[in-house]
Amino acid sequence: MTLRRKSPESALDRLEREGNDDFNLLNELGPGHFGVEHLLELREKSYQRIDQFQRRQKLAMMVGASAAVWIMMAFLSKVLNFIWLAFAAFGLGSLSLIAFLGLILLQQKQFGTKGELDYTQRMIEEELRRRAGKMPQNPRPKQ
Repeated sequence: MTLRRKSPESALDRLEREGNDDFNLLNELGPGHFGVEHLLELREKSYQRIDQFQRRQKLAMMVGASAAVWIMMAFLSKVLNFIWLAFAAFGLGSLSLIAFLGLILLQQKQFGTKGELDYTQRMIEEELRRRAGKMPQNPRPKQ
């Protein structure tokens, strides 16, 4: 089996990929360059991203807590002279800690921080509110 290397991304491919990232464009250009329908779509995607961020963060915290429990169990097993159990618990604790750090780094790379997600959502909602205030009010027809 031969290992294939990924061909380096050309500048044109990189520009196309970055241009298709609506949230990156929103942060760079601001919400004024987007239509109302597109902003509504981005707001819905923003809600989904925050929900996914929170679910992954909850999973990472549970994995991190399990790492702490496994390591405490390893120390307790060592004190009670259950050496093999101590080694197993320490190994599971180490794996859990590595999984926790991996989840946190993956989440940081994919989403950024919670503050960045909240800022993007606030920016979209403020622009939608501003545009709603500018819209002309249609007077009711007189009867």
